[in-house]
Amino acid sequence: MVEPRPTIAVVDDDEDIRKSLRRLLRSAGFEAVTFASAEDYLASLSEITAACLVLDVRLPGQSGIALHQQLTDQQDDIPTVFISAHDNELASARSTAAHAVDYLRKPFDAEELLDAIQKALGDS
Repeated sequence: MVEPRPTIAVVDDDEDIRKSLRRLLRSAGFEAVTFASAEDYLASLSEITAACLVLDVRLPGQSGIALHQQLTDQQDDIPTVFISAHDNELASARSTAAHAVDYLRKPFDAEELLDAIQKALGDS
C-alpha cells in the first residue's frame, strides 16, 4: 500500500514563488497547496490538512506573523517555516513565534527549505 504524501501549505503573495515552491515540493515527493494570503489559507482550513506550513512573514492583509499567532491561539500547532526577504521581519518572527521550525531569508537554497520541512515533519 502506498502511504499518502504529506501536504505542505505555502502562503506567499508572490505568484512566482508560489509556483516555484509548488514544483519543488512536488518534485521532492510532497503534495503542495499554495495560497496568496493568510485569509485564503484560513478559508481553506476545513478542506485541507497540511503537515507543514511555509509562511511568508510579509503578506497583504493579515501578516504571516499574525496568522501564525492566530493558529497558535487556536491550538493549531502546525509546524511552520517562516520565509522573508526582510531581515528585520525575520527578527520579529523569531521573537514572536516560539513554535516555528525555521526562518529562511529569501532567496534561500532549495535544500535548505527541504531540510527545514523534513525537520518539521520529524518534530510533528
